[in-house]
Amino acid sequence: MSDERPDTLLTANQVAHSWAGDVFAEDLDAADQLRLAFGLLDLLDEYWVTCEIRFANEGAEGPLPADVLWDGYRERLEADRDAEAVTYSLWVDWFEDHTTSTTAFAEVLGNDIDRVVTERSEALLRRARRVLECSGPVRWTVKEPAYRTAMRLPALHTAVFRGLLASFHDVYGDLEPAAVPALLDQLDLPARTRHLAGQDRGRPGKGPSSPPGSAEAGHDVSEGGCVTACPAVSTKTRGRQRASEARWIFVVSPPRDRPMALSSGSPAGPLLAVPAACW
Repeated sequence: MSDERPDTLLTANQVAHSWAGDVFAEDLDAADQLRLAFGLLDLLDEYWVTCEIRFANEGAEGPLPADVLWDGYRERLEADRDAEAVTYSLWVDWFEDHTTSTTAFAEVLGNDIDRVVTERSEALLRRARRVLECSGPVRWTVKEPAYRTAMRLPALHTAVFRGLLASFHDVYGDLEPAAVPALLDQLDLPARTRHLAGQDRGRPGKGPSSPPGSAEAGHDVSEGGCVTACPAVSTKTRGRQRASEARWIFVVSPPRDRPMALSSGSPAGPLLAVPAACW
């Protein structure tokens, strides 16, 4: 309830804006403050709580204990419940900011992707899927090894595909076009996979009656053996769209535009505004 209007119930978002920042003023050590903040996130399921965690990490008393911070993210990425607030936080705050994306991606997946593929527990696979699908802004050189390792496990192929798609369509996505055709050809995807065209059995270029490299297989191959076109793909350079330069890229929808990270390392500049999701 509101202090000013005791008869008015507050929404979860209003509670998050009112109380989440106060957690870091409690008479507790930083690790316990952070655990309390994650508890509030579990209770409210509001992205703003993750904003306050990020503020505290970058504030005068920061950084927060890294083991508690990333344990908190990993635990919620593995939980069998909605994790949109957590994945959104990774996507628009930690991953879009290149001063934090390498560490963040390593902590939530890169450091233990081999264990994920070896153990194959449902919780680990759930975390891997969620991270891969929101990893578009992570630098290609950072995430490519994890993508390739994840591809050893067919259960993660769809998540890898979605990560590749996001790597193009995110406004700050990062992609190495030359590497993408070979990766796509190794993915065994359901035939009705959204944003994927030209397959009979789901795997790009691997239809039962279509030889690799044929137009019917989903892409054409130039005389030099390079992929030149695909129903789900056009040509572009790495990074943001430029009409004057051409390489492989997805063209099934406009780039996804989300609020930028709230830090001085963000391409948007230092703390210019509150994210739209927090308005």
